[in-house]
Amino acid sequence: MTRSRALMTAEQYDATANFLRTRARTREAARMVLVDGATRTAAAEACGITRQACSYTVKRILAAHNAILEAYLAILDGGSVEFRIHDRTKT
Repeated sequence: MTRSRALMTAEQYDATANFLRTRARTREAARMVLVDGATRTAAAEACGITRQACSYTVKRILAAHNAILEAYLAILDGGSVEFRIHDRTKT
């Protein structure tokens, strides 16, 4: 399999991908690209999907990962955080 470069750790991938609904084969292909460093073409062929489906899923997972990072980086840069807990006992 042709190698490219890994873009995230397995832990980062799992944490991010769990927020998205994806099919098993496209999720596995995206993992091969993002964690293992496979090319999109090689990952798509290995999982029996199109390169376009693989690319789309990779882009979705990267976008979600970046949104999570930006939210936490904003906090570290001095942004304020409000935690709101919904109290179900009150009506």
